[in-house]
Amino acid sequence: MRLDKWLKVSRLIKRRTVANEACDGGRVTINGRVAKASAEVKQGDVIAISFGNREVKVEGITMSLIQTTAAINYGNSGGPLLNRYGQVVGINTIKIVTEDGSAEGLGFAIPSRRGKYVADHLIAGEEIKAGIFGFMVSTAREEGGGFMLRSVERGSDAWTKGLRSGDILLEANGMPITGLETLTRLKLGLGAGDTVTLTCLRDGEKFTVDVELVEP
Repeated sequence: MRLDKWLKVSRLIKRRTVANEACDGGRVTINGRVAKASAEVKQGDVIAISFGNREVKVEGITMSLIQTTAAINYGNSGGPLLNRYGQVVGINTIKIVTEDGSAEGLGFAIPSRRGKYVADHLIAGEEIKAGIFGFMVSTAREEGGGFMLRSVERGSDAWTKGLRSGDILLEANGMPITGLETLTRLKLGLGAGDTVTLTCLRDGEKFTVDVELVEP
């Protein structure tokens, strides 16, 4: 996507309330101009389990995207994906097409949280750095709530701050961790060097630690 498109979308996001989350099955709208045809408006639904949880590999880069049934065409790329309140929830970016026509309605958008993070840093002349937490989390929810750390990468800030496998993550930046998508959504608006406050449980005692995201 060209920088000028990023700037236009960033300004649009700032003018309207950004919806960082939306209900699965929620109605969304896209608009744009395909080739030399007149502007068009199309609607569809969000079909991901939660915003930003569809990982798609494009030219060797894995991206966490919103999947929608709204018909995204070439003229829609870079335009906003809007919810029923007119809030920007994503930036239209990819349409998957198969030669045999077996795949229909496979449209994807960059979550607005990630788009705003990237655009703001580009406008400020800052480098964009992907960030990871430096630990692996179990996919199974613990009986008392939270998710157990399966492993912590040595050398990461999480390791330096004392997190170890077996610790249970309860909250991130004050938000209860109800599923792995909670961490995914949070990470969309962050990069390497940004800090997340984690509330954890170990041996029946809660503790809080500020962990800095590291480069992959």
